[in-house]
Amino acid sequence: KLISSDTAQKAFITNAIHLVNSKALDGVTLDFEYVGQPSQKVTDGFTRLVTNLSAEMKRQVPNASLSLATYIHSGSVPGFFDIQLLTDHIDYFVVMGYDFYTPSGNPGALAPMNGSYSIPSYMQGYLEKTTPDKLILAFGHYGYDWPIENPAGNGGMLSYAEIAAMSRRYQLHWN
Repeated sequence: KLISSDTAQKAFITNAIHLVNSKALDGVTLDFEYVGQPSQKVTDGFTRLVTNLSAEMKRQVPNASLSLATYIHSGSVPGFFDIQLLTDHIDYFVVMGYDFYTPSGNPGALAPMNGSYSIPSYMQGYLEKTTPDKLILAFGHYGYDWPIENPAGNGGMLSYAEIAAMSRRYQLHWN
């Protein structure tokens, strides 16, 4: 409803700017995580929302920044975020460079650095659509512990502190 309704968009924009002003915030980071393959109408509606929010923020709070959290593959795979159109309306893309593999799937690197399914390969798609100064690459400070007996089973999440503590108790073998 938010991206298809002018009334809902105006209310959202008014509320976002009110929060920036009333809490003396530096800006806004939008984190909309669309599930599934959006229609072009949905993608266009989201781009319109960001464009309208950006224009109104620059008018009312010129020094406030607008950033947008995006999936790591959004620079390469068409979907909810049209990086090329959005780049003129945001200050930063916060690229979610984590959860390539999750507990509900097969074991793998949280943020792989090699191969075609990796941070560098997906960041190249962003660099073809925007400038490096607009990119913030976010990494997770956590990991997953998949069971050795049944690697396809669900893994549990481990915080950075838990991983650091475990690394002192066990000999680690990196693969």
